[in-house]
Amino acid sequence: MKILGIDTSAKTSSVGIVEDGKVVDEVFVNEGLTHSETIMPMIDKLLKQNNISVDDIDAYAVNNGPGSFTGVRIGVAVVKGMAFKDNKDCYEVSTLDSIAYNCIDKEGKVVSCIDARRNQVFNAVYSVSKGKLTKEVNDRSILIMDLYEELKDVEENIYFVGDGQDKVLDYFSENDMLKENFKFPEYLENVQRGTNTAMIAYNNQSSKKKGKDILPQYLKLTQAEQELRKKREK
Repeated sequence: MKILGIDTSAKTSSVGIVEDGKVVDEVFVNEGLTHSETIMPMIDKLLKQNNISVDDIDAYAVNNGPGSFTGVRIGVAVVKGMAFKDNKDCYEVSTLDSIAYNCIDKEGKVVSCIDARRNQVFNAVYSVSKGKLTKEVNDRSILIMDLYEELKDVEENIYFVGDGQDKVLDYFSENDMLKENFKFPEYLENVQRGTNTAMIAYNNQSSKKKGKDILPQYLKLTQAEQELRKKREK
C-alpha cells in the first residue's frame, strides 16, 4: 500500500511516500508560505524521482491543521482534488501529531508547538516510550506561560518541537524558566514531514475517509471571521 503524505500547514512544506509502513522518499521546500506555487511541482518531483505514477498511489494523507489557515486550506484542497479522480481513500492527520512523530525514538514527553501569535502556541502533549507515542493532551491553543505551569514539575525529559519551538525557547529564556530536562531538538525534528503524515495514516487505516469529507482543523477563528464576529456584536 502506497500512501502519499502532504503537509503545507507551516513555512516548510513537505511531501513523502510510505509503502507498507516503510519510508520510500520525501521532499522539503522552505520558501515561506508560497505553497500554492510549490506543492504540485514538489509532488511531481517526488513521483518522478521514484518512478511512481499517480495511479500507483493507493491513498492520500494530509496534515489538516492546526497551522497557517491558508496553508492548511491548500493542503486539504490538493488532497481532495487528487483523490477525486479515482475516488481514492484519504486520511486526516493532526499537524501536531505529525510533528510529534519526529520524536518517536525518544523517551519522556513530547510537546508539539506551532506559533499562534500573541505569546500563544497551538499545542498537544504526548508521552513517548519504546517507539510508541501516546497523546495525553489534545490539540489546543494555549498561552506559553500556562504551558510552562503545566510542565514545570515534570521530571522526565520534555522535547519541545515544531515551528513554535523558538518562540517557546525565547519566552522561557527571557523569563528564567529554562530547566535541565527541557530539550529543544534541531531542524529535522522540528518540521512537519510528509512521511510522518503518511506513516500515521498507514498505522491508522481504519480512519480513512473520502476526499469530500476531509476538512481543515483551525482551532481558532481566522482573522476575517474574527472581524466579522466583532461587526455582528456591535
